[in-house]
Amino acid sequence: FDEGYSGWCGQRCGKCVKLTTTGGYVPGQGGPTPAGMSRVFMVTNLCPNVYPNQNWCNQGTGPNGNGHNDFGYVAHFDLENGASQISHLGWNNPEVTWEIVGCHGSNTPTDGMYQQCQCAHHGKRSLNETTNGSEN
Repeated sequence: FDEGYSGWCGQRCGKCVKLTTTGGYVPGQGGPTPAGMSRVFMVTNLCPNVYPNQNWCNQGTGPNGNGHNDFGYVAHFDLENGASQISHLGWNNPEVTWEIVGCHGSNTPTDGMYQQCQCAHHGKRSLNETTNGSEN
């Protein structure tokens, strides 16, 4: 849930994030991926802290209660792989660095496709736009 525990969307919903592989992974939870592979993804919801994601998505309640999940990360990107679009990249739950980037020009979903997502907001959001349409 988001910081207010009121929904799955969160403040970053509709924004784009650039993920870059580091070459690292957690043994038994993923596999090796070459370092330096970057892709841009649109955030559609939060990583839910429910089964089977509790170990990855429990940053607020992790073993140290310090904003890290059970594996020591402050963020986890639960990438949808329903059509094997992630595994076709050669990614198997890789360790990544991340940064918020603009969606324009990125190979991200169209506004029409975005309406299928879990969040009430429809369409890509600019780099500084918040969930209520104002600028950060």
